[in-house]
Amino acid sequence: LFNIILSNFNLFIHDGYIIPEYPLFQGSNVLNPNYSQFLTDTYPIKSPFSLLSLNKFPFNKQAINKKLERLIAGFLKKEDTVYLQVDNKDELIIFGVLYGSFHSLTRNLSDLKHQGILDDNLVLLKKNLKLIFMGDILGCSAYSLETFLTVVDLMEKNPSQVFYMRGNLENQQNWMNGNFLDEITIKLEATGQFDPFVQQINDFLSFLPSKIFIYLSSEKEKFSNQRSYFVLNSIADTPIESLSKITPHIDLLIQNQDYSYTYFFGQGLIQQPSINGIPTWSLVSSPNPSFKKLFHYQQDSFYKVHINTSFNHSTITHFWREIGSNTSAFSSIKYNLMSGRILQENEDYEAQWIDIPIICTLDLTESAKVLGTRLLKGMDLKIRQINRNGGIHGKLLRVNFIDDEYTPSTTVKKVSPFIEKNLFTLFLSPLGTPTTNALISYLKDKEYLMLFPYTGSMDLRQPHLKNIYHFRPSYADETKALIKYAKEKLFKQRFAFFYQDDSYGHSSLSAAKEMLINDYKFSPSQLCEGSYMRNSVDINKAADIIEKCNPDILFFFSTIAPSQALVNRLGIPFLSNINLTGISFLTDNFGTFLSTDKGLNFLISRIVPNPLHQDIEIVNDYQIEFNRWYPGMKYDVDSLEGYINVSLLAYVLENSFPLYTKSNIIKGIENLNGKNFKGLDLKYNPKTHEFSDKIWIDKFGDQK
Repeated sequence: LFNIILSNFNLFIHDGYIIPEYPLFQGSNVLNPNYSQFLTDTYPIKSPFSLLSLNKFPFNKQAINKKLERLIAGFLKKEDTVYLQVDNKDELIIFGVLYGSFHSLTRNLSDLKHQGILDDNLVLLKKNLKLIFMGDILGCSAYSLETFLTVVDLMEKNPSQVFYMRGNLENQQNWMNGNFLDEITIKLEATGQFDPFVQQINDFLSFLPSKIFIYLSSEKEKFSNQRSYFVLNSIADTPIESLSKITPHIDLLIQNQDYSYTYFFGQGLIQQPSINGIPTWSLVSSPNPSFKKLFHYQQDSFYKVHINTSFNHSTITHFWREIGSNTSAFSSIKYNLMSGRILQENEDYEAQWIDIPIICTLDLTESAKVLGTRLLKGMDLKIRQINRNGGIHGKLLRVNFIDDEYTPSTTVKKVSPFIEKNLFTLFLSPLGTPTTNALISYLKDKEYLMLFPYTGSMDLRQPHLKNIYHFRPSYADETKALIKYAKEKLFKQRFAFFYQDDSYGHSSLSAAKEMLINDYKFSPSQLCEGSYMRNSVDINKAADIIEKCNPDILFFFSTIAPSQALVNRLGIPFLSNINLTGISFLTDNFGTFLSTDKGLNFLISRIVPNPLHQDIEIVNDYQIEFNRWYPGMKYDVDSLEGYINVSLLAYVLENSFPLYTKSNIIKGIENLNGKNFKGLDLKYNPKTHEFSDKIWIDKFGDQK
């Protein structure tokens, strides 16, 4: 077919001479740009592969078919999971998503040539090295075919050393929904999706793996399900549970993300939250048009993993150059593979973990997922900061985040394996009243401590529950503050309540009714209430009840999805003269939905300071770290609460050193009493086990 010469490509693409790196595309869809007009006007003469062919048409379907057939017959096996053994001092060169960025790939490969890793003919010069492309090399570009053929050539010239993984675009023929099909229709004169050549590409892509399980040669004698693995997974949003079914011992994960809704900013090497306690990275290698526009990503990037005696001892180095820079030289920065700690060039560092299991259960997929995702974001920000700075007394903080789907039975099911193999377990900020109640019931005969749960239930503030310590005040306290405000500031008379029919909703409803009946002399018949079942949006019966009541204020003791459904059902004309109010569990997103989308007023109670204020030290710390990873995004109280909770945990662990026993941790907790912690006045209430009694009423954007 051809023999790719890297130096020829460099001459051809230099400064966009002949073929521009970022040609104009039709329309405005930056996620799937249409280059049909550019390709029709440009092809066949202006292609880098013209340098490799004596013909006017540099691409030949029959020759490409034969190359793909040779690869399938030669060493590709139709296995979704590949096991790869590595030795001390082996290296892995890994490319994240490319999306057809041929110019960038050429510059990256040229730097590998400069490092003595690759020659001009794309032959690897080191035998202890693997080159891995983590899929999604197609699409979002006018040059996906060139990118694809370069990777295919690398595979053929370096059998068993080059791996092309099946990403989302290569998976299940998804590439045919993008612009790569248009590209090969023009460049190869294919006749559409039923062309035999298109079918050949689909056959080839189906042979690619989506998972590579990497293990050390020192563990080769163990059974495969007993080894510890470093896993590469190229299909975005793969549940960690499906990977754990292959093996329960995953030490580290590099995972592709779905960048149609995942946010990152300007950096190609991204630490993700450690679901189930597994340190996780994602990688980007492509400054394609969508990444440039949406994420301000302007780098050529690739990554080198250096294997040491253990994965804790191994490193990952990010090589990059800013596109458009005056130099072809790449910069680099080295990290510990497990912790993300930045290392000096010759620094020898092995990650060590705090040796107690720390678990956080929260909803990432069901009706409380907005809250769960934001809480996780704030906790993860602080954990990464702690570990990046060397951990706590030199040991890294690891929290096992578990998605319990806001379902009590799932909470217990997913937590039980951790409890069974540990004598003592520390729970941090479990989310939700029903799920936390289920945990407490399950743990009644176990050794545990629970710090700063995200629930305001009075059931969890009973004097006999001595293993639970709260940062936040109760939902009852939030509700009473809102009732007082409604009566004494807004002078409301007709009260209605929309609540979740479980311990979460009942806790606030009971407090509201008790205060109105006892303090303001309402009769029970004057109070209107409608409910729904957890993880449901069946709100019709509740809506009918509320409509008949004709309230002048409506309280939400609910989650966001059913609350939105109720608002949509009742309609703006009905709600426009009603004050709407809710407690902190409902999140800012509901307030935005009401005020921005519907033009309705909203009151919400808060148990942390306004995240916009800079006059409180811990809020300022949060803003600095938030801006580091999410510049341009809005602060929110839920991620701030997560950040505060991990900050408190770190203080407790620092004061529990060197033995993280239950009694020592309790002593560390007791040290918080009476302390001004970075601007937060903490005072322990032994009756409710709470450290804070502060509540703010937020008129959505105007906190008082």
